[in-house]
Amino acid sequence: MYSLRWIALIEFRYIQGWENDPIPHKENSNYAPYIKTITMKPLHTLTIIFILFLSGAVTLSAQTIHVVNNTPGSPGGSNVYTSVDDAITAAVDGDIIHIVPSQENYGSFTVDKQLQIFGIGINPDKQAPILSRVSQITIENNANGTTIEGLWLSGITINSDVATSNLTIRNNRFGSNIRQNVSSTINGLIIQNNLFEDSSSNSATINLHTGNSTSNVIITNNIFIRSSHYVTAGNQTLISHNMFIGTSSTDSAFGSLNNAQVFNNIFYGIRPNSTSTSATRVQYTSFQNNLVFEGGEFPIGEDNNTGSGNLENADPQFVDLATTNSTWNFTWDPTLQTGSPAIGAGTDGSDLGIFGGSASFDLTGVPRPLIQTLNLPAMIGTDQDLDVTIRARGN
Repeated sequence: MYSLRWIALIEFRYIQGWENDPIPHKENSNYAPYIKTITMKPLHTLTIIFILFLSGAVTLSAQTIHVVNNTPGSPGGSNVYTSVDDAITAAVDGDIIHIVPSQENYGSFTVDKQLQIFGIGINPDKQAPILSRVSQITIENNANGTTIEGLWLSGITINSDVATSNLTIRNNRFGSNIRQNVSSTINGLIIQNNLFEDSSSNSATINLHTGNSTSNVIITNNIFIRSSHYVTAGNQTLISHNMFIGTSSTDSAFGSLNNAQVFNNIFYGIRPNSTSTSATRVQYTSFQNNLVFEGGEFPIGEDNNTGSGNLENADPQFVDLATTNSTWNFTWDPTLQTGSPAIGAGTDGSDLGIFGGSASFDLTGVPRPLIQTLNLPAMIGTDQDLDVTIRARGN
């Protein structure tokens, strides 16, 4: 066990531009910006390793870090690949895969072992905010304990035919949905700090089974914006501290809910109810300390739903947030203004919505230490020093 906050590994090629910054993952957050200037003698290939000893503890193990970079002309090396599939093939359970930001989409891939897969985040505040973009991810057998974080992707399908457990999906930007196939079983799933935009399909943005084939599911501190309906789930699924955004009171936040827990959410221009009028609508569900504005009423007292502490037709008083776009605008500011009825109104005493609870939403979605700026001369003489200035932060 070493007392350190993060380790940064940076490789420079002599008289060659360098932009991407594969850095091992960190678990903690709220890092202050760090600026470091390094002076060194130039070599044809130079590797810099600097370690920041800060508060916190990280256990170093035998994990291998695999870097995926499909940018033409980018440096190669040991454990560096141009496709995610190749990195997964080379990896073993417990390994880390970093998908470097690129102008090119990395395509679809399948995860069939326990991996930690990281991208750059959904809106990194750096000089060149290029994202780590992929298409569809399929979770197959033997992927228990997998983490998927910091990607801009279409969707995720959980397709295993045996029980899948302890999946974590966080800090991602989705263009479609997370879907559980008919034959799959889930025991342990965290969906946290994601941005879900307009779903291109007719199914729910998060489409899970409503019966006993799902258990220990937590959907927390996510943004859902413009879809026909957002969540289908059941069996004590906890839906907490999310923000559901619609365009009218005819939009609905849910497909089917059965025996779920809906706590501390904000429904903004959307009904906290179901699109369904069939037997699979919202039923046996508890609504506690939620807020709805321009979205009607909570379905308490019907279909065996219960609840208390909810606020209806209460303006959450965001600093700046619209309800008309199908994609998120990063100039919006969903911070609650002073005097908002959502402040401190949660079951846990925290704010309602994405900034409450223990997993406050970071609109950068940066899952790891991030180099914001890197300044170095384009070319130097053989006997000159090389001055490098690095500014870094985490979420």
